[in-house]
Amino acid sequence: MRNALRRLSAVAVFSACAASPGAPPGARSDPEPPPRVVDALYEDGRRTLEPAALIASVPLAEGEATKVALVGADAHSSHHVVALRDAEPLHRHDAHDLLAVLLRGHGRMWIEGEERTIGPDSITFVPRGAVHSLRNDAAEPLVGYVVFWPPFDGRDRVLVEPEAAAAEASP
Repeated sequence: MRNALRRLSAVAVFSACAASPGAPPGARSDPEPPPRVVDALYEDGRRTLEPAALIASVPLAEGEATKVALVGADAHSSHHVVALRDAEPLHRHDAHDLLAVLLRGHGRMWIEGEERTIGPDSITFVPRGAVHSLRNDAAEPLVGYVVFWPPFDGRDRVLVEPEAAAAEASP
């Protein structure tokens, strides 16, 4: 079971109330929900991190557009915190799937010709090969928690011209 959990490299964002261990099913022991956390099992062990700590780990300097920090990894996935001041260029990852959880800010996610607004706690899945881009619509930097599988080494990022992306998206 532990190996299965390790292979999954599970990520969870929790915000529900927890029942006490001895309470009957369905009983709630605390009217206050626990704090939001990111809980993940990395190769070096399990960590539970508060979003504020993750956000603080990627401060953008004046004039810096993007910052990426590795949080943890295992043989199957890598976990990163990404800060974005404006917008990233259209691109795709040919060998990586990604899942992003927005921790702070709001913006628009463009995937394969469709644009959606996103806000805090939005979860976005981008399958490998899908042309995508994220635009920050807030005054402060947007920050997200991103999981890539297989582990991302920074090289699988293919820039795509807007005209090419529009042609790929049309039937």
